[in-house]
Amino acid sequence: MRSGPLPPASRAIQAVPGIGAGSPGCVAVKLFQKGGVLRVESSQSAMKLLIAILLWAILLAVCWPLALLFIAVWPILWLLSIPFRFLALVVEAGFALAAVILLLPARRLGLRDL
Repeated sequence: MRSGPLPPASRAIQAVPGIGAGSPGCVAVKLFQKGGVLRVESSQSAMKLLIAILLWAILLAVCWPLALLFIAVWPILWLLSIPFRFLALVVEAGFALAAVILLLPARRLGLRDL
């Protein structure tokens, strides 16, 4: 297992051309190495986790039995949602394929902005 400083190529992620730092699609990403494994942490996922913990703490203060039930049921709901996530991935890929096929003639004519 390798630990220590990261190689220069993986110390930071360069900005994607065409996406400004203030645009809604831009996500801050931080690379760090822990235990010899390179991990990527998104500021959006960290913020979602913080909001979820804050909402759970409010629920715990308001109605602690419901908060404990939520903690017990959440993994079961997550497992039940996996097939639907896979289905959404397949449908999204199908729509992307249809868009590529439908826009192929325009791309062959040189219209790149579609």
